[in-house]
Amino acid sequence: MDTQKISLYELIGVNKQATQAEITKAYRIMALRVHPDKNPGDYENAQKNFQKLNEAYNILSDSKKRQLYDTTGETEASDEFFEAYEYYRGLYGKLKMEDIDSFAAKYKDSSDEIEDIVRFYLEKNGDMREILHYVPLSERADLPRFWNILDDLIQAKKLPKSKKYEASKKKVRDIKEEKEIIENDTKEKSENNENMMALIRKIKGRQNDPEEFFNHLEEKYGKKPVKKTLKKRKIK
Repeated sequence: MDTQKISLYELIGVNKQATQAEITKAYRIMALRVHPDKNPGDYENAQKNFQKLNEAYNILSDSKKRQLYDTTGETEASDEFFEAYEYYRGLYGKLKMEDIDSFAAKYKDSSDEIEDIVRFYLEKNGDMREILHYVPLSERADLPRFWNILDDLIQAKKLPKSKKYEASKKKVRDIKEEKEIIENDTKEKSENNENMMALIRKIKGRQNDPEEFFNHLEEKYGKKPVKKTLKKRKIK
């Protein structure tokens, strides 16, 4: 393989059309598998190649850098990215989506996941937004589960209390509640608008039939229709 043509997408294990979410997901799994701490027998090489993996992700996770890379196909360290690619493929082979799904099934609720939650709790001073960002495969739906794990460990005095943890936990909950309020308001306004448009259409359809129009208003608002009678003018 031409070292100048090595793809950062291949290094992380995705194709060029991958979404940002897919890139992040694949990167987090790779980072977890190849972290130097998990490869103590070859720590120096593992650390060097792990840095290249991070650099590749930093490029692909930034929309402007990614666009530039997609346009030029060039990086300042193509040879080093190729070395990292060869190193990881020698250890694990090519990463496939089935591998990600299989890993996710084993990782969720595992001791490895709890170790990562604890590690990032300590590294990020309990900031839940940061913890959610760094724990592999984590999603907003995982937050209550993470809170339960951390609360139990804090209560058992296995983890120190953190003001940032409590503050960020409250902030995340407030954001969630605010989002739900906005979504409900938007839905309600949309339904009201639809009802109003339906009423307008009905009114327009009855403009040529006054009696039916007044009957509709009675049905809609519970008032008796006003009987309209047309008096004929006397011809003098």
